[in-house]
Amino acid sequence: MSVLTKVLIVLLSFFSLFLCGMVVTYVSTAENFKVKYNEQKTLNVDLEQQRISVERLLKEQNNLTKDKIAAYEGDLQKLREENVQLELEKRNAERTSLSHQSRADSWQGLVDSFSKTIANLEETLKNTQAQLNKARETGIKDQKKLSEITASLYEKIVQLEALDAKSKRFLEQKQELEDKLTKITSTPAEPVTATPVTQERTNIVAAGPLPSSVDLKGLITELNESMATLSVGTADGVKKDMVFHVTRGDSFVCDIVITSIDINKSAGVVELKQREPKVGDTASTKL
Repeated sequence: MSVLTKVLIVLLSFFSLFLCGMVVTYVSTAENFKVKYNEQKTLNVDLEQQRISVERLLKEQNNLTKDKIAAYEGDLQKLREENVQLELEKRNAERTSLSHQSRADSWQGLVDSFSKTIANLEETLKNTQAQLNKARETGIKDQKKLSEITASLYEKIVQLEALDAKSKRFLEQKQELEDKLTKITSTPAEPVTATPVTQERTNIVAAGPLPSSVDLKGLITELNESMATLSVGTADGVKKDMVFHVTRGDSFVCDIVITSIDINKSAGVVELKQREPKVGDTASTKL
């Protein structure tokens, strides 16, 4: 056997050993790859099932999402329509508000005008009330003067009646004397005593005072809103509708018109009030 043959045999032996190792390595590697392949295949099957499940869930979710989107779009359309309607109502409300504002401004002008008119009327009323109170005071004073003048006139009338009676008596006495003188001059005869026709007034009675000239005085004993009670009554000569003038010092306070009377007191309504009456103020029928 030649050396070349031996070398070839040795090389073939090494190659066989190397090839066996490679085959063993390949077989073991192929087995490992098969196991991994089976594992990967099983994993792929699981992943495929998961993918199918996820796709089914995704499809269901997409369907739900589409339904929700459709519902949302319907709601959005309704909201848009409502928004348009609200916008129209807003514009109408703005126009109505402008109209109402214009009316309010015009009414405000009228209110201001009425306020000024009322203020002027109140001022006029105050002036008129003051003039009325002044006229009332003047009327009271004039009434007092008229009462005094009327009383004086009654006295003058009584005096005139007395003078007239005296004049008639003097005329009768004159006629009597003339008759006596005629009889004396014509024929002597016994003197004849003539009886006068009109009797001589020995006592002259003056006329009674007028009710308005009666001077009654009292005090305010009680006050109740617009009513006042006085300390004089029927025993003092107080009559219904009699007017008492209330004074405090030299100042005029008010009038009291008597509406109810008792024996020792009377009550009436407060009128022409210049200031608040108080208990203890003087009330008199004459100022």
